[in-house]
Amino acid sequence: MGVKIFFITMISLFLLGVSGCSVEESSQEPHAEDISQEKDNQTGDVIEEAEEKAEINVDWSLVIDETKKEVTNPEYFSFVKDVFIEVNEDKKQITFTAALDDSTSDEVALDFADTLLRRFNSVAQMYDNLIKGGSKDYLGGVYDEYSLSIGVAPLSKTNETKSWYIHDAISKGVQRAPKLQK
Repeated sequence: MGVKIFFITMISLFLLGVSGCSVEESSQEPHAEDISQEKDNQTGDVIEEAEEKAEINVDWSLVIDETKKEVTNPEYFSFVKDVFIEVNEDKKQITFTAALDDSTSDEVALDFADTLLRRFNSVAQMYDNLIKGGSKDYLGGVYDEYSLSIGVAPLSKTNETKSWYIHDAISKGVQRAPKLQK
């Protein structure tokens, strides 16, 4: 019996000596406070990285020109008569307007508006690969940083906003498709 107590004591002292800390401190399980603090530190690092990446670094005039070339190509968009795009970097606002042939249906106008926004993001992504690409329910990373306003009108009704197909504004970070006005 004395030998067992001796060995248990020796093993306990050995384990305490190897770890260099008390029995209470040698626990393998981290304390909830430590885990919480570690998660806070990781979250802070992620937020700082996101803020560093948030600045989109593109020449907007190139993005605008390339997008306009694509969406006014008569081979694919014969109904498009004119497109205007403006980026206000100070206000973090992008304005899109398009004039379409008067015979264009509401569905085609809505589809075109969605295509215009997604193509703009895709072209911007070609110049800055840190911009997130779009998906079914996500217009793209540009719209995480910039608000947008979009107007799509029949060519003969460009001065009558109540007659436009689309007259919509979407705040930055809100990822939704534009809506028909009618």
